[in-house]
Amino acid sequence: MKGYPKWFSVKFISICLGVLFLTGLLLTPTTLEVRLDKTVPWRLSADSRVAVAGIHTLLALISIAIVGALSSIHMRKEWNRKRNRVSGISLVAVFVFLALSGLGIYYFGNETLSVLASVSHLTVGILILFIYIWHLLYKKTAA
Repeated sequence: MKGYPKWFSVKFISICLGVLFLTGLLLTPTTLEVRLDKTVPWRLSADSRVAVAGIHTLLALISIAIVGALSSIHMRKEWNRKRNRVSGISLVAVFVFLALSGLGIYYFGNETLSVLASVSHLTVGILILFIYIWHLLYKKTAA
């Protein structure tokens, strides 16, 4: 990607997002058990859960910074070329939603809103994998 440091590549972004996704998956059984009262066969121990949640949060903040960095060159350039507009807009919208729902999980004082934030965050967090793959693989120029 021209205009960015050499280390700021699709590989770097994909690794960050991949580990973010995997840490979210590791936190899923706890979310199902604690928030939805579902019985799960396995979940992280309390100590592991805190460490994984910390890594997940750190990578979420890094991902927000990545999206911000991409907006300065990549998004503007590709928007002008009319490439991947739908998947790009979808990715940005999903990242914004995940950031807001992630905050809601921790800061909503109302238990119902907190559960709704947890379930929607989990659902959209799984959906983003497919949108990201679509964005990487489908490079169409609009007519």
